[in-house]
Amino acid sequence: QFPFQAGLLRASAAPLPVSVLLQSVTLVNAGLYLILRLSPLFVNTWLARILVIIGAFSFAAAALLALMQNDAKRIFTFSTISIAGLTIGLACLANLQAIYFALLLVVLHGVTKALLLLTTGGNSASQLSVRLNLLAALAMVLPPFGIPLAQWTAFVAAGQNPPALVLIIAGSVFSLLVWSRFIGKRLDMLRQNDGVIKLEPLYLWPQLG
Repeated sequence: QFPFQAGLLRASAAPLPVSVLLQSVTLVNAGLYLILRLSPLFVNTWLARILVIIGAFSFAAAALLALMQNDAKRIFTFSTISIAGLTIGLACLANLQAIYFALLLVVLHGVTKALLLLTTGGNSASQLSVRLNLLAALAMVLPPFGIPLAQWTAFVAAGQNPPALVLIIAGSVFSLLVWSRFIGKRLDMLRQNDGVIKLEPLYLWPQLG
């Protein structure tokens, strides 16, 4: 989250398999899991109240920056920073349900972001890639997938912290705009794609896996 996002932004220039490992497995999700494990130690403390606001600010600011991007990998990277902020905000709220949803958010974000990155590579214009890309993007904004439910849980749990609540609402609106634009572009690609595009096995098998 802010202000420690610079390393992840620089890593977005890495090849796609490296980006998948960084954003879906190691660098991001491992750190979030550690914070969730430690959350009982600082919930209901002054540190938790500060971290809730910082996490909510990261959620909103990174979602706004993602909205300004045109490159898919930059959008995914800022989205990852945004989700990290929301997860940390949920982990710091004095609400057991919020902590459970933060853990669910870590898992779902890892799965959806891996799928998004793996379908943005060499076969990003193929029918299969576009459809899988579209499915992963829909999972970011629509129930019953966990990310919208986590946002709703954050609304409820942050009711006693008005600054955090305002930032979480703003972040949710920006995130909806980001993924709505992304979904619209993928739907346009499906309409314009008139046929069979050869799938390279090196990209096909990770996508199906």
